Amino acid sequence: MKRKIQLMAVCLLLSASKSWGQTYWLSNGSLNNGNNGNNLGTINNYPINIFTNTTPRAQFTTGNALTSLVGNSGDGLRIFPIPNQSGSLDLFTSGNNGQNETHIVFGASGQISGQRNRFEFLSKANQGFWFDLINSNQYYKFATNATVHAFVGNNRFWRIGDQGETSNINASRRLEVVQNDWQFRLSRTNGSYTDFQTNANGNLQILPQGGSVGINLNANPTANLDVNGNARIRNVQAATPNSILVGVNANGSSDVNVRRLDFNGNPNTFLSGNGTFQTINTTPIPADNGVSRYTFFNPNAPYQLGDGYAATFVSNTPLTVNRQVRLNGNNLIFSGSGNVGIGLSYPTLPTEVLDVNGNARFHNVPSQGGQSLILGLQNGVNTNDVELSRLAFPNDNSQVLLGNGTWVAAPTSGVGNYCGATQNPLLANYEVPLNDNN
Repeated sequence: MKRKIQLMAVCLLLSASKSWGQTYWLSNGSLNNGNNGNNLGTINNYPINIFTNTTPRAQFTTGNALTSLVGNSGDGLRIFPIPNQSGSLDLFTSGNNGQNETHIVFGASGQISGQRNRFEFLSKANQGFWFDLINSNQYYKFATNATVHAFVGNNRFWRIGDQGETSNINASRRLEVVQNDWQFRLSRTNGSYTDFQTNANGNLQILPQGGSVGINLNANPTANLDVNGNARIRNVQAATPNSILVGVNANGSSDVNVRRLDFNGNPNTFLSGNGTFQTINTTPIPADNGVSRYTFFNPNAPYQLGDGYAATFVSNTPLTVNRQVRLNGNNLIFSGSGNVGIGLSYPTLPTEVLDVNGNARFHNVPSQGGQSLILGLQNGVNTNDVELSRLAFPNDNSQVLLGNGTWVAAPTSGVGNYCGATQNPLLANYEVPLNDNN
């Protein structure tokens, strides 16, 4: 080591004693004036150390002293760190492993190597690779043959797609893929894939290799669009439809396949509850069934029971056959003969204009003088079966109604006299009940 320091000191002294154009070096221990070339080195297998102010700054190594992070070794230049610091910079060519491969090793953090027919960046630091820009207007460019394929613009957005070396086209989103074809592919190791693209009209196209897309589905989709859950379509346009979408059960009532049901174009059919179109019954309403459609004022008037109450009646309205409206046992019967029954049931028909089976109640009957009484006449042997009839007043104050329902002359005999009268003296034995005090 002492010899090395002395050699360097002599070199430095010689350099200092001459101008830069007349620098001399020691060659084989003798002063070389440059006739045989300017050489700095040794003839023995010793490293060359470079010092400043007695501090080692660099070393040209021997004996495969330099090693890469992956085990390649060789000799070259090692630049030492400043005093009391760790980490050196090694520049060398592999000797014993991976020959003719060059390496730049940055201490224990990483290395750059030209090996394996490629240019490698290797990192061993805890924080990995850092790519940083000092100025905000700088770019990252990844290019081949002056064509940029990936670009990080000064807005720090990624643009994947070819552009000129100096075009500097920023992405409009955090990630933008530019290609006039299918722009993005998701693939699996077995070769299956799904392609995505925005077409020339600005619309998204999804092309799965298997032909199906699943949404919210943790299973293989079984339809072109397989949705697990609800679906919502907004801003649907209104138009004259040609078909409707219907559901066909796939696996239970909540799992359906969406299918198209075409309209058949026939206005005389309707969609029934079983999902099929049925023919509307256009059979004309038979005559004499009590149903009318009064179209005098409205050609689309509904069918109704009875006549429209107007001067012009529908000819097929009269009810000439027996009809029954079931009312929970108190049925309403219309007979073809013109009678109405209440509370009757088949096969009993009303025999009067109004035939009631049961009690009748009249509310808010007005009080006034009359010309007749409404009486009940027994109909048959059942005392609860009566017919209502009218019994006219005789218009004679001397007539009274007896218990058999007939009018007779009022009796002239009686008990006692009117006050102040002398008629009808009591000529026989009579008893007048007075609450046991007869």
